[in-house]
Amino acid sequence: MTTIQSGIPLAEAREIKPQLHRLHDLKEIDPERWEMMQRALQTRPEELSATERAAQIAKQRAVPVHTVYRVNGEVVALHQTNGWSTTKNADSSARIVPGQGDADKVGRELGLTGDALNDFVATHMTANLKKKYGAALTVETYSNAATAPSVGEVQDEMFGITSHRDTVPGRMSRVAMDTESWAALLDRYR
Repeated sequence: MTTIQSGIPLAEAREIKPQLHRLHDLKEIDPERWEMMQRALQTRPEELSATERAAQIAKQRAVPVHTVYRVNGEVVALHQTNGWSTTKNADSSARIVPGQGDADKVGRELGLTGDALNDFVATHMTANLKKKYGAALTVETYSNAATAPSVGEVQDEMFGITSHRDTVPGRMSRVAMDTESWAALLDRYR
């Protein structure tokens, strides 16, 4: 039996065809959405140069941390002063306000900004992680951004090395296809 690179039998590859066929049919089913997708593809900004990307990563890694969450000494989550958070996969729901959604969104709807918003998100993250980890959770909140560790430092500790996301461009970051290329690709799988 012939297999493709991932080891999937080639005979099963035909199951992909209906999905691609539906995408191609979008042009006839929902022409407005098809046009919107085409405009988005055509107006997509150019890729950053290696130097620009490195500068952007350095800027992101330099953001001060607001709160660090540890379980038995191991970092499981962090909340940044710019409102973003990083969690390990098992703790991805830490920012949720039960019955209301993401803590950042809920806080903004309450009119919170800046430090008050960061404190609101951190409080909900602490409560959610405390429910899960109990006394094993330790929380470090930095009231002064100038003395707080950077996101890069904490992520390095959290992941054991520089985060893979920070050093490798995304799989699709170099793909730029125009309308004709998409159509040719889709026609191939009809």
